[in-house]
Amino acid sequence: MSDFTKKQLAGSLCCPVLCFLWGLIRSLYDLSWGAEFSGKGIFRMSYLAAVLVGGIISAVLTLGFKIHTEYYLDKRLIVIAVVIVFHGIVSRFMFSNTVILLVMYMAVSAAALVVEFVKIHDVNTDRGERTVLILSDPIIYWTAYWLVLYIA
Repeated sequence: MSDFTKKQLAGSLCCPVLCFLWGLIRSLYDLSWGAEFSGKGIFRMSYLAAVLVGGIISAVLTLGFKIHTEYYLDKRLIVIAVVIVFHGIVSRFMFSNTVILLVMYMAVSAAALVVEFVKIHDVNTDRGERTVLILSDPIIYWTAYWLVLYIA
């Protein structure tokens, strides 16, 4: 594992930054509306996990151990974009039935996670890369958020 060029560093830190920003923005948005972190607000723990685990710990691992994950970035961004687009379409047309909406969200998220673990990680992916790829996967945090949000 060698030092990073600027392009490699940006590619390796893209998903940790995405996780960090999603968690931070969601937290600030909810707190601005007077949200609390107890009772039904427990799903907000996914924000904290995204910020701490997906963002900070992943970035520290990437920088501290010089773990290069930029090779996987384009495939990961495609999967993330597909999930975002699909969830946007589903929520626009199926907002009246939350059970169907939850099932659709979970099906898409599960399919995206399978694609990421089977297609994106390959035989050359070492343990350090795999750890950072899993910890900084925003779909995991979004899935936890949606699951607890609709079940609670």
